[in-house]
Amino acid sequence: DAEASLRAMAAMPPLRLVLTLLAKAVLVGGTVNALPSFGEEAGWRGWLLGELSPLGFWPASFLSGAMWGLWHAPLVLQGHNFPEHPVAGAAMMTAFCTLLSPCLTLLRWKSCSVWPAAVFHGVFNGSPHGIYFLCGGTDLTVGPCGLTGLAILGCVDAAIACRYGGGVSPAPDDVPLAQGKPAMGSAGGRGALFDDRSAGS
Repeated sequence: DAEASLRAMAAMPPLRLVLTLLAKAVLVGGTVNALPSFGEEAGWRGWLLGELSPLGFWPASFLSGAMWGLWHAPLVLQGHNFPEHPVAGAAMMTAFCTLLSPCLTLLRWKSCSVWPAAVFHGVFNGSPHGIYFLCGGTDLTVGPCGLTGLAILGCVDAAIACRYGGGVSPAPDDVPLAQGKPAMGSAGGRGALFDDRSAGS
C-alpha cells in the first residue's frame, strides 16, 4: 500500500532514492506525461511563439511565458501549487513560467519541433518536486516554483544569454508570413529561411 511504499523509500540511501525517482520521472514524463503536455505546448510553443517570433528570442520568450503563467492563475488562486499563499502564488507562477520559457523556446527553435518542449514539460511535471525543497520556509520561498526555483532559472537564462546572446533565430516554420518572407512551399522559401536561421544561430 501507499504507507509501505513510503516506508520503503525512506529506508533507501538518499542518492539511490533521488536517482530512482528521477529515472521514473524521465520514463513516465517522457512518454505518458508528454502526451497531455503536447496539447499545452502546441498552443504556447507552437502557435503563440510563432506569432511572437518577429519580436526576437528574448521578448518572444518572456512575453509568451508571462501569458502562460497568467493562464495558470485561476488554478493557483484555488490553492494549486501555492496553497499557503494563493494570491501571491499567482504572481510567483507567472514569474516562474516567464523565466522557464527561454529554455522551452530554445528547444522549440533549435529542434524545429514542439515535441522536445513537450517531453521537457512532461518530465518536469512528472519529476519528484519534493526532492527540490529546502528545509523551512514557505511555498513562496522553497520548491521549483518558489524563490529558490526562480533563482536557478535566472542562472539558466543567464547561461543561455552568455552562450547565444540575442542571436537565436526562429526555426523556419516559426517565421510568420506577415514578416514578408516567402512561404515554405514557395520557390526559394525553404533555403532562404534556413539561411536566415543559420546566420543568426
